[in-house]
Amino acid sequence: METKSNYLFLIFDLETNGIGYFNPPTQRPIQISYQLINCECDIIDNKTYFISGVKKIKWPETFKKCPWSVEEINKKGISKKSLQTKLTKIFINNDKSNSIVLVGHNIDFDFGCLCNFINDEQFTKLFKKHKKICTMKSTTNFCKLSYPNSNNSLNKNSIKKYKWPKLSELANKLEIKIDEDKFHDSKYDVEITKQCFVKLKDKYIKKLG
Repeated sequence: METKSNYLFLIFDLETNGIGYFNPPTQRPIQISYQLINCECDIIDNKTYFISGVKKIKWPETFKKCPWSVEEINKKGISKKSLQTKLTKIFINNDKSNSIVLVGHNIDFDFGCLCNFINDEQFTKLFKKHKKICTMKSTTNFCKLSYPNSNNSLNKNSIKKYKWPKLSELANKLEIKIDEDKFHDSKYDVEITKQCFVKLKDKYIKKLG
């Protein structure tokens, strides 16, 4: 019988080319990072990859300028097929009784973009069968952040009293030291997401049962 100590947590983050939709998530991944940790927060695996085949990058104006060129990503990146193989092996090599829990900040977007990009039914089923933790949505009431225009914080068409926290806002709430200039690099974002998750880990594990 599975116990709480059997859980492994696959914390992952994507950077995309910025072209496409948020809902449904159709943006193309250009970089992926992940850390696989156990309940004691020991790192079992830790990887970052560029994903080749990108043709254009168009990040929102609210982001910093993309630090990588299309040429650099395509030169250093791995193929879509290689990415699918590497991610599938994580589950083959480490998963027992579906004990891997997926963790991300706005995980629905990253998960949606990844599955849309890989476009393989078996791959999507493999990911969908696992429990997920979103450090963004699950901490909304913990952070209690008002909408930018406070007069609209209780929009009649919205059931959300507070806005979803950005990763930097959650980190600040948890008193985690951050460097704002390093965000939007999946390697850095995954590290900060991991640190946030670790501080909230006991609450999450309790809910997993």
